[in-house]
Amino acid sequence: MIWTRDKKKSFHSRKNAIMFSKEHLKLQFWLWRKRQETGNLGRSRIKRRVIKNFYCSRPRTPLKTNGDMRIAKTEGSSQSSNVLSNGTSEKKVEMCKVSCSCLIHHDVPSKADVSDALNDSKRDQSRFSHNVMHTEVLQQHLSVDVTLAKENEELSIQIESPHETISKNIREFLYDFHRKYGSFIPLEKIDLSKHLKVKLQKDFKEYEVLILETTIEEMAKINTIPYFEVKYKKHTLTLDDLSTLASENWLNDQVINMYGELIMDLAHSKVHFLNSFFHRQLVTKGYEGVKRWTKQVDLFSKHLLLVPVHLEVHWCLVTADFVKKKVCLYDSQGLYLHKIAKNILKYLLNEAKEKKKNAFKEGWTVSLVEEIPQQTNENDCGVFVLEYSRCLAFSESLQFSQRDMPNIRKRIYKELCERNLRDKC
Repeated sequence: MIWTRDKKKSFHSRKNAIMFSKEHLKLQFWLWRKRQETGNLGRSRIKRRVIKNFYCSRPRTPLKTNGDMRIAKTEGSSQSSNVLSNGTSEKKVEMCKVSCSCLIHHDVPSKADVSDALNDSKRDQSRFSHNVMHTEVLQQHLSVDVTLAKENEELSIQIESPHETISKNIREFLYDFHRKYGSFIPLEKIDLSKHLKVKLQKDFKEYEVLILETTIEEMAKINTIPYFEVKYKKHTLTLDDLSTLASENWLNDQVINMYGELIMDLAHSKVHFLNSFFHRQLVTKGYEGVKRWTKQVDLFSKHLLLVPVHLEVHWCLVTADFVKKKVCLYDSQGLYLHKIAKNILKYLLNEAKEKKKNAFKEGWTVSLVEEIPQQTNENDCGVFVLEYSRCLAFSESLQFSQRDMPNIRKRIYKELCERNLRDKC
């Protein structure tokens, strides 16, 4: 009964040992690794060969683990002698020893495995050398492709069509122009032609239509800058303020006053430009209301005083020449606003009295300057006032007309953004 139990037990232990032994698991791992190395083509062949070698080399006897062998050693010597007295039993023990040696020295390969391993290594070595050579060839082709691509790119740049060259330069110019001035209001045809002439050094008379069409297309793609500002000293101009210089819009006080500041800075303290709100404050509050406006300025040390006057819907200019003691009215519509000129003269007399300038308390004359450029519309009076002021401050002749107003507006726009006055030409 004990032997039948042991026999049944050995049958089950044999089955479990075959399925879950360490050697079987390691064989499965080795088989998986071989599959990964060799790919899908030789999987079935390797599997048949490995399984055949595995089952042919294994003994047909129950496997004993290390735990079973320790239990066998602890049993009595009589039982072990009885087992050894039988030849069959001795053979079983030897087979068990062989199986144990297989379990312990499982890394020792057979001749077939050694030959297969050598063949696989040779095959891998040849494949590796082939891959190395293939990689070198690919690198050579890649370097050649890169050099050819660079040469083709340079060649394409050299043989670029006139349309592409012009479009590229126009796009660059318009982008820089828009970033500098906030809009295309001051853009002139001569600006673009100068830029193309400097960049490409060609005559573009035959491409005028192409330049015009490309410019219009590129301008439509660029959006306006919503927070564009120009700051100069205490003055700040927004894009809305600068937009009053577009087309035939009416100029506002901010544009007038900042331009007057630029005139004063360039005139080197010989000209003083009063704020456009001065006359309104003088009329409403009298001399006491504007007394502090010249607290840090000595008007009588200047050569010329410029006073822009805003009459709600019209601009005019009053000047005071301290050398000739003459107050003049410049009006682009030819209106004789004698009262406005007298208000400025009255202010100067009070100022001379306050500053104790006795030489300027008398001898003044008031006149209307008639032979000056006149406007032919109802919108450009503010531009005329600024151009009057500029010419008088630098002793230039008043040689402009109504047809020059579009270009003058654009020039003033640029001067305000650049914070400097340009030459008229």
